[in-house]
Amino acid sequence: MSAHATDLVIAETETSTWHYHLRRVVEGRLYLSGGAPPALCGADLGWDTRFPLSSWGLRRHIPETWCKECARLAGEAQGMGGAR
Repeated sequence: MSAHATDLVIAETETSTWHYHLRRVVEGRLYLSGGAPPALCGADLGWDTRFPLSSWGLRRHIPETWCKECARLAGEAQGMGGAR
């Protein structure tokens, strides 16, 4: 499965704790308050973020994790840097 970067959004799991996934945007709708559709890997999600796709995989001061399966499904060739 290959996805175009413009069709994707970075989303977080319902349990939060900075565990991020990718999901397809459907009809241009973002879910910033909860209820986001499942991630590419099938994981249940809580809400979308406003992070640009270029931030995928970055490490900051918090212990965030980035789903490697979502990165694989989206195709690292899309310029997202890959999961770390």
